[in-house]
Amino acid sequence: MADDSTDSKLPEWEYTWFHAEGADALNDLMRKANALGKEGWEMVNFSVDEQKPLTAVCFFKRPFQVVEPEPRRRFL
Repeated sequence: MADDSTDSKLPEWEYTWFHAEGADALNDLMRKANALGKEGWEMVNFSVDEQKPLTAVCFFKRPFQVVEPEPRRRFL
């Protein structure tokens, strides 16, 4: 029987993706990946279709972040 008393929650993730087409698709993908990486996103998969037009799609994930709303400001 498993011990349910431990607090071993699985991580929660949020996901996003990026799609680019054309001759500069791979450079667009690299620029987007670098920008998202600075925001904590990790690329988890990508796919490239080399037929015309060149198409690249990539998927990213990062730990889910609960954003607390800013408290209401009161002006006197």
